Amino acid sequence: MINWTYAQFQATQLSLRLLLSFIAIGLVFVAVADVPNTSFLFEIARFIVISAAIAIVFLPIRYSVPLLVLMLITGRDIDAQATASIWNFSVGFANPSWFVFLLVAAQLFKLRKSLKIPLFLKVAIVWFTVIPVLMGIIFGDLNGSFAAAEWIVDLKLPMLIFGMFILISTFIRTNPSQGIIVLSVLVAGLTARHLADLLYLFIGYGPTFEGTIDGANRVSLDSTKSGIVFLVILGILLVATLPRKAVWGFLIAIPTVMVAESYGTRMIWVEFFLTIPIILIMVKWRQLPLAIITIAIVLVAGSGALYVLHRETADFAFGRAQRATEGETPETFLVDVEYNFLSRIDPLRYAQIVDILETAGKRKSWVFGSGYGSYYTDIPVRFPTHIKTSFSDENYEAGRFYRSHTFVMHFFHKYGVAGLVIMISFWTLPAYVLIRRFRRESKLPSMEILLVGALTAFMLTAMVENTWSGKGYAFNGALLALTVHYAV
Repeated sequence: MINWTYAQFQATQLSLRLLLSFIAIGLVFVAVADVPNTSFLFEIARFIVISAAIAIVFLPIRYSVPLLVLMLITGRDIDAQATASIWNFSVGFANPSWFVFLLVAAQLFKLRKSLKIPLFLKVAIVWFTVIPVLMGIIFGDLNGSFAAAEWIVDLKLPMLIFGMFILISTFIRTNPSQGIIVLSVLVAGLTARHLADLLYLFIGYGPTFEGTIDGANRVSLDSTKSGIVFLVILGILLVATLPRKAVWGFLIAIPTVMVAESYGTRMIWVEFFLTIPIILIMVKWRQLPLAIITIAIVLVAGSGALYVLHRETADFAFGRAQRATEGETPETFLVDVEYNFLSRIDPLRYAQIVDILETAGKRKSWVFGSGYGSYYTDIPVRFPTHIKTSFSDENYEAGRFYRSHTFVMHFFHKYGVAGLVIMISFWTLPAYVLIRRFRRESKLPSMEILLVGALTAFMLTAMVENTWSGKGYAFNGALLALTVHYAV
């Protein structure tokens, strides 16, 4: 449990050394996991990753759980080419999420005598393993050519979110002092991952796409790259609540803004701007002006630094942002919809919203959703045909689409309004408690409290970008378990 009485910043040096140690280990994990399959070192890197995974199965629990969390956060799951990451390891229908779940299950087996699942989680587990299955039998693609694969993909949610939640909460409950270990590992993993991305930005290592400005570097396609928002929040809170440490806050926030812009993912900026009112609610009234000024400085300085140091990437990021406000021209996307405010900004997501709502209306699946393995069609609104990476070729050919690119619509399609409300409550309830506690204190925050505060502000919007991939589910499961530990 966190001590919610404030200590002097100097009293947190032990935690800082622990954090730096995990960052160093995380950077080693990143260096190995990021080796591409075109490199002569790939087989060696893959052997190291698999050996580490096997070691995690047999190591004592006090070592295996932190190393597992660090491995899962630092490895990329999506890249321009396959890498040695555990998230790129699959055999047939068994995708990487299933191998990760086996690692989680191995840790749960070690903790089997200490397992104690709270009532609210039991209800959620029953709900998400019974209701979506029944709905999937009714509305799912049971006879499709890749029905089994889609059921496997959809089962990632109960497997990884709940599996990681139970693992981390049980691990901490067996020894409450392990809470600071899990906190340090989560923060270190995110820091190591994005430090590497910052390096990739300047050495020109990263994916490019058709239409990308020559010389621009998108750095990463990883599904949890929005974790960069946590580091921006941490830097802002450090400046606003500990002005004497302002230099460190700016050193954290400004480079991470540069990396966030280079990703070229507009939803990351949606996520960040959603956290701004949360940050302003968390700080005291006397800290409010400094927080607002800090946010402005960080955004301007980060954008300016990217423009000066990597002009092509800055131009690309600006173009992406400009399209979010000005939209596309009608000729850019072949979409059979009315050219309106939403469709011109993002015709793909607009089409998904209309198509999913149309499907729910026809099936009367508003409350419970369409379940696991369920699909929708793009008959009401056609998708942009040239965005081939949005769905598989099989999806386009069959006219059946199993996922949405927005959290709300994906969860609504699969789990209905009821499931969507249940999942949102998982994020909001512990965050509400922690925000109130953070705001009530009146003196200098310890490093632990500051990190928990930044994670709390981040977790409220983490669902926006981190709930459509196996890695995102696992990350959110660990994050939710940690925040619940500090909230209760």
